[in-house]
Formats: sequence, C-alpha cells, structure tokens
Amino acid sequence: MRPLVLRSTLYLSVLSLIWLVSCGPDKKAEDRDALYKSMMQVHDEVMPEMGTISNLQKQIKEKLEGLDENAENYEAEKSELEDLHQDLKNAHDGMMMWMRQLKRGNDLEQMPHDEVVAYLKDEYEKISEVKDMMLQSINDAKNYLNK
Repeated sequence: MRPLVLRSTLYLSVLSLIWLVSCGPDKKAEDRDALYKSMMQVHDEVMPEMGTISNLQKQIKEKLEGLDENAENYEAEKSELEDLHQDLKNAHDGMMMWMRQLKRGNDLEQMPHDEVVAYLKDEYEKISEVKDMMLQSINDAKNYLNK
C-alpha cells in the first residue's frame, strides 16, 4: 500500500511541476512580450517622424537666417522661430535619449518579472510623452511655415 501512496504523490508532484513549468513562466513571458510590443509600437509609430523633424529644423533655421532685422516684428518672429526650433530639437533629443537608455534583451532577462513589468510600463509612459512632444512640435512648426 505504501508504494502506491509514494507513486501517487510522486505522480502528482511531477504533474504539478509540469503544469508550473508549462503554464507559469510562459504567462509571465507573454505579459512581458505584450508590454514590450506595446511600448515598441509607440516607438515605431513616431520613429519615421525623426526625418520630418530634421527637415523642419532646417526650414526653421533658414527662416531665422532670412529674417529682416529692420522689420517691425523682427524680435517677435525671431523669438517664435527660436522656440519652434528648440521644441523640435527637444523632441529629437527626447527620442534619442529614450532609445539610448532603453534596457533590452539580457538586461531585462536578468531582472525579476515584477521589476520588468514595472519598467516596461514606465518606458511605455516615457515613449508616449516623447511621441506627444514630437507630434506637437511637428504640428506647431508646420502651422508656422504654412501661414
């Protein structure tokens, strides 16, 4: 009778271990992957706009250089163009800094699951702020140039 109890206990232990290995970590990996993909989707959406930002910076700089210093509204125009140029620069720099500081692959795999989840949620918020900054600075510069 005793060997049957031991076999049953062993069998249940093995089944439990298999269940934990097959269900537990995979769910955590799926959660991490979903968060990472969500974050990168925001990045991938606005990354192509880096070229737009560079182009607009160039156009704004040309406008600045072409301002007539004797014009009645010179100071106001100069100030507005400098602000637009700085906003574009800040948006560009924000994306570059975010990409440079982002932890990837091995760095994330070394962290406990809860820390990875918190980190990815935080990075999602950061890249969303960068996206907003980029789109706003692009919109403001285009509006100025098209008036």
